[in-house]
Amino acid sequence: MRKCRVADQTQTTVRTYEVKVRGFETTPVRVCARTPSKARVQAWGMYCHYDDACTFQHFLSISSLRRIPNPEGVGERVVIAGLPAIRVLGNGGQYVAFMRDDSDAIFYSHPADVELEHA
Repeated sequence: MRKCRVADQTQTTVRTYEVKVRGFETTPVRVCARTPSKARVQAWGMYCHYDDACTFQHFLSISSLRRIPNPEGVGERVVIAGLPAIRVLGNGGQYVAFMRDDSDAIFYSHPADVELEHA
């Protein structure tokens, strides 16, 4: 019997995207995600705080997305609580925003708990 090999689904690269919404062109939103699709979903979630009746299909028709260079520190490999992570953009004030390698959720940590990952 032939064994089926499953490819590793974890993608560790994080990119920064700028999302503009019609009517809000002067205030684009910057989000970090592993793919453009995941960035668009994140931005839609933010937009739904303004318009909770907006469907994703409608959001696709009123928004545009483009990749921008990662700001300093974004995409940097770090260790938090002994586990590897990737720094991302966040709005947690003095806290460090990060994603685990196996998750798209954004978490926050106190800077004293963050160490650079050694190669």
